[in-house]
Amino acid sequence: MIFNHEKFLRLRSIVSSQDSLNVAFFCARLKRGYGVDLVVATQAKYLAAWGNKVKIYTLVNDGFFTSSFTQIGNIEVITLPTFRLSHTVSKIVCDIAIAHTDPFFELVLKMNSYVTKIAWDYGEPPPELFPGQIEERKAQKEFRSSHHHLYHKAIAISNFVKEDMALTRADVVYCGSDHLIIEYPQYEKLRGKLANLASSRGYSPNCLEKPFLLCVSRLGEIYSRYKGTNDLQELSRLTNMPIVLIGKSDSSKDVKHFKNQGLICIDNPSNEQLISAYLDCSACVSLSRWEGYNLPLVEAMAVGRMSFALNLGAHKETGAKVAANINELSQVIIDNLQRADQYTPPKTLYSWKENSQKLNSIIYENRLKHLTTILGDNSKSFVLPIINKTTLPRIKKLQLKASNSSLYFSNLEKLDLSILILSKDKVNLLKPCLESIKQTLQYINYEILIGDTGSELSETEIYYKSIQHPVFYLGRYNFSTGNNYLASQARGRYILLLNNDTEAILPSIQEVIKIFETNQNQIGAVGCKLLYPNFRIQHAGVFICRHEPYKYIPEHINKNCKSADNKVIHSQIVPAVTGACLFTNRQLFLDLGGLDSVYQEECQDIDYCFKLRDKYGLHSYYYANSTWIHKEGRTRSAKENLQDRNIFINRWQNFIDNNSLYSS
Repeated sequence: MIFNHEKFLRLRSIVSSQDSLNVAFFCARLKRGYGVDLVVATQAKYLAAWGNKVKIYTLVNDGFFTSSFTQIGNIEVITLPTFRLSHTVSKIVCDIAIAHTDPFFELVLKMNSYVTKIAWDYGEPPPELFPGQIEERKAQKEFRSSHHHLYHKAIAISNFVKEDMALTRADVVYCGSDHLIIEYPQYEKLRGKLANLASSRGYSPNCLEKPFLLCVSRLGEIYSRYKGTNDLQELSRLTNMPIVLIGKSDSSKDVKHFKNQGLICIDNPSNEQLISAYLDCSACVSLSRWEGYNLPLVEAMAVGRMSFALNLGAHKETGAKVAANINELSQVIIDNLQRADQYTPPKTLYSWKENSQKLNSIIYENRLKHLTTILGDNSKSFVLPIINKTTLPRIKKLQLKASNSSLYFSNLEKLDLSILILSKDKVNLLKPCLESIKQTLQYINYEILIGDTGSELSETEIYYKSIQHPVFYLGRYNFSTGNNYLASQARGRYILLLNNDTEAILPSIQEVIKIFETNQNQIGAVGCKLLYPNFRIQHAGVFICRHEPYKYIPEHINKNCKSADNKVIHSQIVPAVTGACLFTNRQLFLDLGGLDSVYQEECQDIDYCFKLRDKYGLHSYYYANSTWIHKEGRTRSAKENLQDRNIFINRWQNFIDNNSLYSS
C-alpha cells in the first residue's frame, strides 16, 4: 500500500493531541433492569477510570446509571433523536465505536472510515420465541452473521453466541459477575430482608419460612415463552419448594399473572433487594429457552448460591448445573441441595475488571492495527509519532499479536523487574494481587519475592505451596527491614515495592522502565495512579503540607478526587511517591541503604525519595498512565506515628524550606 499524505493529515486532525482514546458506546436503551445496559455502564466506568473519554449514545435513558458515572467523571450520556438517526450516527466523531444492540450494529458501519468499529454481540434468540416479531428478528440475526467481518473486531459474550450467530472471526469475552459485590462490599448485611419485602408487597409474613428457589427474569407476556417463566409453577410442584420470581416489569398485570400461579412475584427490585433475594434463597434457577449468557445465574454464584438451568444456550458456560428438561432439572436441584454444605462456586466466574481489561486491550490493539492499515505499510515512521502521542502510553503493550509489535518492544524484552511484596495471612488480598500481575504483565521478564511477616493461618501456608514464587519468612512486620531484605535477594535491574492489597489494572510496566532508561540522570523513583475500589484517587503523588497542624507532613492531597480529574491525569515530577507501589533501580536502592528502619509506621518511603534528590539529584515521578487498585488499610490498620513524623521533620525541614518543589 502506498502512503497517502492527504489521508495522513486527515487522520492526524482526528487523533491530533489527545492523551486518551475517545470511546463511543451505542445501545438502544440505558435503563435499570437490563443485562446489556449493565454491561455498557460497567465497561464505560472502567474505561473512563483508566483515562479514556467515554460517551454513551442511546435512544432511551432513565438516568439510573448517571449518579455512578458522576463519581468517576469522563462519561457523557447522549440521548439520540430517532429522526434521521442514520445520518446523526454517521457524523459522530470518535476513535472507537462499540455497537451493543440494534439498530447500531448496522449504523456504526456507516461512520467515518477512520473510526475503529467493534461489534459486541449478545446473540439473538430464535425468532419463533417472539410471535409478531419473527421477520424482524430473522433479519437482524442474518445481518449480524453476514456482516460481522466488516467490523475491525467482533466480540461474542459466549462460545454459544459465537457458534449460534456464525461469528467465525469473533473473540469470546465473558461477562463479569461481581458488580453487585463491588457496589455493596458489605452485602452480607442484606441477608434476611426478603421476607419483609414480600410482606410489604402483600404476601404473608410467613411465606418464606420454607427454603425457596429464586428466579430472576424480565416479567411480561412477551418474555414468558422466551424466559420460561410460565413453567415455574411446574418446577415448584416437582421440587416441593416455593419459588420467588423477581425482575423488571412495566405493568402491574405481570405480578398479578404470576401471583395467580402460586408464585411470589416481586417487580422492579432495587439492587439491595436483589442481593437480599440471592442471599436468602436456597438456589437460583432459570428455565429460559435461550440465553447468550444469563447474568442472574452468575450474580447468584458470586454471593455463594448454587444456580440451576436447562441445558440450553450458554447456561453450561456460566458454571450453572444444567439438565435436559424440567423433570431432570428438579431432581438435580433436589440432589444438590441435599449436599449444599459441600458447594463451592465454580472457577468460571469472571470479574468485570477482567472483562474490561480485555476490552481495553482489544480497543488499543485494533486501533493500532487500523491506523497502520490506513496509513499504509510504508508509513511506519509516520505511525509511531501518532501512536506514541495518542495511544501508546495507555496501550499496556496491547498484548499485541500484530507483526510490527517488535517496533515497540524489541528493546524491552531483556529488562528485568523484581516485585517485592510483604504479606501476613490475608490470602484473600495476596491471591488477587498476584493473579492481576500475571494477567497484565506481558513482554517482560520479572520475578516476585514474597516476605511473610508472621502468618499464623494454615490456609496461608497451603497457598504458599501452591504458587511458584519464593517466600521469605521474615518474622515481625517492619516495612523498611522487610523490603530491604527482599531487595538484597532480588535479581532484577529494577524493583517494585508493592503492597499486597493492590491489584494491577493497566500497570504499563514497560513504559515505567522506559522512563528510567531515557531519564537516567533525572528520575530515581516512579509512582503510579492508585485508585480506591470505587475508582476515586488514593495516590497521585505525595506532597508536603505547608500549614499547621500538619506542616512538613507528607500528604496525598489529591486523595478521593475523580480519576479523570485534570489534577491527576498528567504525569509529572512530584516531591515523593508512596511505597505502596514504588519503582526504583535496585542497585541505587541498595547503594542508598534502602529504606531507613528507624521509621516504624510511616514516612520511610518519602524519606527514600528525599534521599534520592538530596544525594543524587534524582526526582520522583508520578506516572499517570500506570493504574492500580489499592484497597488502602486492608493490609494493616493505618497508624499515625508521632515519633516517625518528628524524625522526618527534624531530618528534612531545611531541605523542604530550601526547595521550591517541596515547599510550594
